This record gives sequence, structure tokens and C-alpha cells, in this order.
Amino acid sequence: MKKSLFVGLLMPVLLLCVFVSCDIIAEVSKESTDYDGTETETFEEENYDDIDSLRALKFTELPDGTYSVKGDHDGMLALARPAIVVIPESYEGKPVTVIGEAAFHGMFWIETVVIPDTVTVLEKKAFAGCERLEKIVSAKGVKTIGSYAFSQCPSLTKVTLHEGAEEILSAAFKGCSSLAEITIPSTVKQINTGAFEDCSNLKKVNIAEVDAWCDISIGGNEAAPTHNGADLYLNGEKLTSITIPAGKTDINNYLFLGCTSLETVIISEGFTKIGELAFANNTNLKTVIMPDTVTDIERHAFWNCTSLIDINLSKSLSSVGVHAFDGCSSLERVEIPESLTVISGEMFNLCSSLSSVIIPDTVKIIETAAFANCAFETIELPKDLEQLGIGAFSGCKNLKTITLPECAIYLQSTFMNCQSLESITLASNTLIIGIDTFSGCIALKSIVIPESVREIGPGAFHNCRSINSIKLPEGIVDIGPDAFRYCKSLSEINIPKTVTTIGQNAFDSCNNLKTIYFGGSAADWKNINIIKGAGISSSTKIVYTE
Repeated sequence: MKKSLFVGLLMPVLLLCVFVSCDIIAEVSKESTDYDGTETETFEEENYDDIDSLRALKFTELPDGTYSVKGDHDGMLALARPAIVVIPESYEGKPVTVIGEAAFHGMFWIETVVIPDTVTVLEKKAFAGCERLEKIVSAKGVKTIGSYAFSQCPSLTKVTLHEGAEEILSAAFKGCSSLAEITIPSTVKQINTGAFEDCSNLKKVNIAEVDAWCDISIGGNEAAPTHNGADLYLNGEKLTSITIPAGKTDINNYLFLGCTSLETVIISEGFTKIGELAFANNTNLKTVIMPDTVTDIERHAFWNCTSLIDINLSKSLSSVGVHAFDGCSSLERVEIPESLTVISGEMFNLCSSLSSVIIPDTVKIIETAAFANCAFETIELPKDLEQLGIGAFSGCKNLKTITLPECAIYLQSTFMNCQSLESITLASNTLIIGIDTFSGCIALKSIVIPESVREIGPGAFHNCRSINSIKLPEGIVDIGPDAFRYCKSLSEINIPKTVTTIGQNAFDSCNNLKTIYFGGSAADWKNINIIKGAGISSSTKIVYTE
């Protein structure tokens, strides 16, 4: 009797489970798509009504009477997988215009979202962390893509923004590591900081108008959609040559940063400024034609344009930022215009093919490492130069001869690793031959040190292995650490009585140093502060001149 009663009670429960199971199976059937790693098919318009997302959505009325929408986490979990979310055009007869902040944040199961044309704003983190999101359907009315709206959506491979879109806010697509292609319409005016940060596979950027593209304000290097080495396409054609159209004065910062398709850039008359990193890392850019209206080139503007061979600098140029042509390893010749008075820090650093440089007498300042690692054998400096920066010619491996102007009072790393340097004339008023000034100048056999010099700095002649003799003038006080270290051919040196300190390792590994001619007495020599380990061998003969 008890058994019959139990079976009788159990049967309705089993029947209910069957019906519920059939319901779920039916729902899976109508919402599922093929999931084999290929792109999800776009659903036809008539099929959208069959996908019931409404029960998993929450709506909030906005002050203008329209609605914003968010996904209900538990409700979304109840939907079949892989999930397709369809945002309705309206709710209770009023349009849905906003997908709210963090509306679907972290709902990793979502693969496709259908956004109606009524939606104009995707708020902050709207779809952030939707790890399986592959496709955004429609969204033709969206004007604003909020901060982090699609951040960390690693399955998203292609995005098309439609005409009418106006702004892409900070980190909007950050971490979309599979994003390979994006279409940016002519209506977009602003792309904010980090919008495409960590989008390492973004290699194709489609635009509709060059003129409109040149109007875009880009808020930093990782906001530039091309910054990871993307090609720019104009109406479906890869852009290899571009004329920056007239009617503007500035080429905006970061505008073509990292663009790999450009080979030729022609800048129209009327432009006065080329912005920061505007063409940086355009590794296929060969030729830039610049009008004489340009007065300012901002920092890193052409940094690492490794194929750039030819550029004519504007005759009106008055300011060039640091690193402007740094890394332009194919650039062979540069003529500095008379309008320029300062050659900025590392302006031509690593221009390893730069064999001809013409510097007019109007240039007054050459800043730090301005010509480091260039290829010229000789260079003529302006006679009225007022400042020569640290490491100005360091690493110029072909430099053989140079005469320094009177401004070169303090030298530091100026000719470090100039391996071919054979002859140099120092300024008559040089005071300090500082840190690493001639370090690694392995071809330098002799040098005349002016009477004005008061200090030989650390490593000043380090590894000048061809120098066989050197005379330090009266008045020098300090010989710094490592000053002549590894000068393996040095056989004799004159040290004046005025020297008070000889630093550690100053003569270390000077194995052929046979004689030191000292300008004082034995007592004077003993009064010098010779740091322990100065490297003066016991076999080196000290000759006292008093």
C-alpha cells in the first residue's frame, strides 16, 4: 500500500520534469549556434523574435523618458548556451537608448549581442569581461562607446562602427587580444587613452575619408588603433601613399602611429605642426615631403621610421622635439635649415645610415645624444655653437676626425665608442674631460689636451687601446676612476704636480705603462691621494722632474 502511494506521488513529479526538460531542449535548439571556433553566423532579422532575452533583462527609465538596459545575472544564466542576447528596441512603448554601466560585465557565456539602432550609448564596462563575445550585430545608432565597454573580450575579432559614432572612450577595447580588424567611420572625432591597449593582433583599420581621419583627436599612443603595426585601408584599398589635405594647421598627435602600410607622405601647404608620435614606427615609410610652412615637429614624430630615406626639412622650422628622427636607420642625408637654433636630444640617434649632415652656423645648441650612433666620418660644427650636450656623438663608429668649438668646455660621453676616431682637436678652453668622454675610442692614437683642463673624469680614456703616450697639462687636479683603464698600448704619461687624486683602477690593465713622468718631487708624489687599486704597477718607473 505504501509503495503504491509513493509511486502515485512520484509520477506527477516525473511528468513535470519531462515537460520542463522538453522546454529547455526547445530553448537550446532555437538559441544555439554552431560553435567550432569559426565566426558565429549573423542571424536574419526574422529570427530575432525567436530569441527571448527579455526575461533576463532589467530596464531603468531615464530622465528623458527613454530606457537603459542591463542583464540580470541569474536570468542570463538561465538562458541557453552559447548565449545570444537581443536588446529590444523599446520597453513599455518607449525606446531603449542606453546599455548601462557594467550591464553584462563578466558574463563570459555571451557570444553574440544584437543591439538595436535606438541605442546611442554603451556605458562604462557594458560588455567588459565577456570572454566568449564574438559578434556585435547592428548597433548602427551607437554614438558613444564608453570606457572599458568591451575590455577583456578576447574572442572579439572584428568590429564595425557605423556612421554617427562620435567617440571611443578610455580603454574601450583594452585587452581584446584577438581583435584583428576595426572600421572607424568619418563621424568619430575622439579616441581616448588606452582605447586599443593590448590589442596586439589589430592589423587592419578601415577608414572612409582621409580628411575626417585627420580631424580625430587621439589621447595617447595606445589609443591609436594603428599603434601595434596595423595597415590603414581607405574604402577597402590599402593606403600606401597619402596626401594630408589642406585646410588644417596641425597633424594631430599619434594620428598614424605604428601604421605599416604608408610608404609616402605628402603634407599640404599651410600645415605648421607635426604632432607627437604622428608617424612614429611607420616602418615602411620611405619618403616625406614637407612644406616650408611647417615650424614645429613634436617629439618622436618620426621615431623608428626604419625605411625613411628622404626627408626635406622645412625652411621655416623653429622647433624639433626630442627623438624626432630617432631610429630612422635608413636616413642617409640631412640638411638642417637656418631657421633652427637647437638640435634636440637624440634627434638623430640611431640613424645608422646617416653619412651626411649639414649644420648651419645659426645652430647654437646640440643637445644630449643628438647624433649618437650615426654613420658620418666627419662633421663640421658651427663656429658659434654655445652648447654641446652629453654623448652628442657617442657610438658614431665611422667618425674619424672632428674639431670642437669653444663652447665645448665640459665633455661627457661625447665620443664614447667612436671606434674609428683618429684625430680630434679640443677647444682651447676645455675644463673637464668628463665621464667616458673617449671611452672605447680604440683607434685614437694621440690627443693634445689643452692647458685649460682641470679634471680627467671617470673612464675618460677607458679602453683607448691605441694611445701610446699622453701629456696631462699643469693645473689638472683629479684623475678619476678608470680614467685610463685598458689603455693597453700606453707606455708613458706625464702627470703634473697639481694632481691631488688618482682614482681606483685609473691605470688598471695598462700593461705596457713603463714610465710616469711626474712634475714634482718624490715627496709630492707621496702626497697624492692614490686610491688603493689605482692600477699603477710596481714595475712602472716614476721619474720625478724636481
